[in-house]
Amino acid sequence: MAKQVPLLDDATRRLAASLRAQLQRLEARRPMHDRLPISSGCQALDHLLPSGGLVRGSLVECLEHGAGSGGADTLALIFARQAALEGGALVVLDHRRWFYPPAAAVWGVDLERLLVIRVSQQRDQLWALDQCLRCPAVAAVWTRWEDLDEHDFRRLQLAVENGGGVGLLVRPHRFRKRPSWSDLQLLVHPVAPGGKDFRGGRQIRVEIARCRHGNSGRTVD
Repeated sequence: MAKQVPLLDDATRRLAASLRAQLQRLEARRPMHDRLPISSGCQALDHLLPSGGLVRGSLVECLEHGAGSGGADTLALIFARQAALEGGALVVLDHRRWFYPPAAAVWGVDLERLLVIRVSQQRDQLWALDQCLRCPAVAAVWTRWEDLDEHDFRRLQLAVENGGGVGLLVRPHRFRKRPSWSDLQLLVHPVAPGGKDFRGGRQIRVEIARCRHGNSGRTVD
């Protein structure tokens, strides 16, 4: 039996129309995507990735090791910033309503190209994510996401492949052993201060938990 798609209500249609108008203004400013890798913003991590960076048209999972540590959120935001350097929109799907744009500006995010989407209805959240990933005017999509069934995960993977941007899903650590359609899965956890290489501030360790066309298990601080 075919899966029934719910009809869009008036609020959703207005949201879609508004997003289309904003994305059309940004689309002309984004060059056609190519297969050149995008630097992650960390040279050491780029060296571990088989393509020398992030791949356009791919899904990346940043798994948070320890609730509330924030390392996965920040890392994914840096990736999104890097993907949008050459043009296109950086979309944040913020259904939890906690994203704070001025904090993103501190990390170098161009607020002129930032779109923050807050969808209250759960049934519309996946639809909004799919549409943003599919749009060629979008360079990167950042969101926190938990449960995804195999069908919906595959749908998102096809959407970002079609759009040519980078989809960044911040998820809890427990999804590490679950089936995944992501091209790259990173495990992010904080490192306690100390040691001869510690330079102050926050430090995180990034482990390549899963990488299509590459080796997993390698780490970088």
